[in-house]
Amino acid sequence: MAGQNWQVVKRLLGDVLEQAPAERAAYLAAQNISADLAAEVWSLLAMEEESLLRRPVAAVGAALETRLCPGDMLGSYRIVRLLGEGGMGRVYLAQQEHPVRRLVALKIAKHTQASPHARALFGQEQRALAALSHSCIAQAYDFGVTAEGVPYFVMEYVVGSTLPAFLAAYRPNEAQCLQILSKICDAVAHAHGREVVHRDLSPRNILVTFEDGRPHPKIIDFGLAQLGPTEALSGKRAGTRPFMSPEQAGLSAHPVDARTDIYALGMILAHVAAHLAGGSWWEGAALAKEPVRCSHGPLGRRRRPLAAVIRRATAADPARRYPQVTALRDDLQSLMMGRRPAGAAGWGDHLAAVLCRDAGRMTAAAALVLLLVSPVVWGLRRPKAVGFTPREPARVIAQEPMPTVERAAVDNPLNPREVFNLDGLLPTSGKGP
Repeated sequence: MAGQNWQVVKRLLGDVLEQAPAERAAYLAAQNISADLAAEVWSLLAMEEESLLRRPVAAVGAALETRLCPGDMLGSYRIVRLLGEGGMGRVYLAQQEHPVRRLVALKIAKHTQASPHARALFGQEQRALAALSHSCIAQAYDFGVTAEGVPYFVMEYVVGSTLPAFLAAYRPNEAQCLQILSKICDAVAHAHGREVVHRDLSPRNILVTFEDGRPHPKIIDFGLAQLGPTEALSGKRAGTRPFMSPEQAGLSAHPVDARTDIYALGMILAHVAAHLAGGSWWEGAALAKEPVRCSHGPLGRRRRPLAAVIRRATAADPARRYPQVTALRDDLQSLMMGRRPAGAAGWGDHLAAVLCRDAGRMTAAAALVLLLVSPVVWGLRRPKAVGFTPREPARVIAQEPMPTVERAAVDNPLNPREVFNLDGLLPTSGKGP
């Protein structure tokens, strides 16, 4: 078999082994390969299943999955308990015995026979953590491979709460929330400076701990990280909705780059804003979808600048978002100091958005203005009566409250739930992230 064909067969075999037995035939048929290559894959698959049947049960389990038990030693690390698991790996709390004694988080690949794609993702997470060193990013300590060839790495164990749990438990004010988000932007800017794009920023991947009595965020889980444009994993749509940008979710043809993290940060900011306004966590989706409208509702007039920041960060077109995450951070710091955000959309943009999105309401408002103004204009043009001066109609007009675009928008605020579903990207019920 030619070397190129062998690489194709090897990749397909790994992918087929990840499928349920009943789904393997359909999966292989959908790959659009020749009959010879398909036969080769089936032949190797049969050999693999036969070899598994001949092994002891314990050996089969070890070959398929990597499980560690409390008390197991992996190098200088003693396993304490399982912290959690995902599609590619399991994370354990472990005690490092030497050269220092400390608690660490140990992540190990879930399968010993992982597909090439899964191994590539695990390797990218290792390289991403090795490239980063920031106080708001969980630090990597060590990397290794088990005797069976299973990769693992050791990182800082963060004692803290996820961002939603922190908000619910401590109820921080607006300034404290903006300070936390500003620190997160600093950490993301550090990653982007080293050509690392997280691609899975979400409230669950932000832990909040305390340092010197002050909240301190930590970004975790670089399992979907992209290292530079050459390591983009095309064809694999992965992430956490609704924090995935349209281009990452496959809803637009724009390339996935650092601006996808800016979109995710804007969505996180929208959910924090919903919390500050006393709304439900999921109403943050409406704030990101229609921040101009929602600024009249749950956010209120006082937080319109915050809505403008959200609107720019979550623009569907990457070109209309902040060009760098540092610009978003600067606007957040401006909000903390009570200054107008320099990079957010101006009031002209807000008015244009209202006119585009509220065309029906604006038409009604314009018709009302014309209805009130037309008699006055007609009166000014008709022949003057004896004893009638032009100033009298003007005085009457000044006493009549004239509706404006601003007034029409405030009198008819849109309920955030009307735009809650984000075009089907969000569940219509259930708990938040």
